Amino acid sequence: MIEKFWAVVFVFNLVACGGPANVAKPIDQSPSPSTVRQPGSWDMIHYTMAFDATGVEGDMAELVKAGKASVGKKDFGGPLCLSAAVAAKDDLTARLREAIQFGPEWKIVRSQINDGTVDFAASMDDPANGKAIMTITGLLTPTTTDLLVTTDSYQPAPGKGHIHTVLKQENSRKGDCTPGQDAWQ
Repeated sequence: MIEKFWAVVFVFNLVACGGPANVAKPIDQSPSPSTVRQPGSWDMIHYTMAFDATGVEGDMAELVKAGKASVGKKDFGGPLCLSAAVAAKDDLTARLREAIQFGPEWKIVRSQINDGTVDFAASMDDPANGKAIMTITGLLTPTTTDLLVTTDSYQPAPGKGHIHTVLKQENSRKGDCTPGQDAWQ
């Protein structure tokens, strides 16, 4: 069921974002020593906290049904071994993309991290595909990722469909890597 939910989120985002790409300003890539991850064994938890929709019809209504059914069901990943080489390449983009993938059609409004606190916002507005707003907030430390992704997507006129989602990404370091453990890519 979790896979169905993610299919709903990504399909909706693809539908909402399938038009011509806007040029997005780059995300600040500057890693801070206080937020660069420590190498080691990491667990990842991803889940939906809220999935609400109004005015959606047809195939989208079926996808929304699957999304709503996934609320509260945690998708566990790992443990994965984060090598020192991969950890050295850590940046805000890498941490945000663990929570959600977004394409170049999104215009980044702000993307900053201050003392580990994330403040990210992006928007998309396409006459053929609709509008969407995404925020990512939370805290990054060397041993945790705790992010909340909120999206509001609207179908283009004359459609009245609206989907609101709240997703949670929680990653945590559990210790040293163990022999044979899958690698974090």
